[in-house]
Amino acid sequence: MELIREIEQSTAHSIPYAWFEENALLLQEGLYPRINYLKAVEQRYLKGE
Repeated sequence: MELIREIEQSTAHSIPYAWFEENALLLQEGLYPRINYLKAVEQRYLKGE
């Protein structure tokens, strides 16, 4: 949601790297699953519940 809002409000053709530093979560790579996105979703939206 925040990324979509940033894209809609921005007049630039790209999103500044600083925005990702402030708002993004680092996804750790692994074998199974290859990208462990479920932990990031849980941390961001379910507050670790």
